[in-house]
Amino acid sequence: MLGLLEALEKKVREDIARLREEAERVQAALCEAERALDRLVNARVTVAEVLAGPSSAVVEPARGSVAGAPVPHRADGMAVSVLAPDYRRIVSVLESEASREGLRCQQLARALGA
Repeated sequence: MLGLLEALEKKVREDIARLREEAERVQAALCEAERALDRLVNARVTVAEVLAGPSSAVVEPARGSVAGAPVPHRADGMAVSVLAPDYRRIVSVLESEASREGLRCQQLARALGA
């Protein structure tokens, strides 16, 4: 009986390991798709702004607005679009209905898929 339980336990552990690897692949694919979407949204917004003509409220994106980049210094009229994609995701979670009551770090991490 113990041998059967050990064999079943081993199989379940292998299944868990396989599922974790699959989840990591899916998470990586999701992150890449979100980055691609961010690039497309930014391109569309930029084209719309250019086609709309000059605006006094336009703030140029900070140099190096990529994942891992420092957050640019805040300025009046600054849009969220000047932030790197990961920072924009954080802002969107913090501005969501779910965060109206406040979020703990662990809740924010979960909402960001970490």
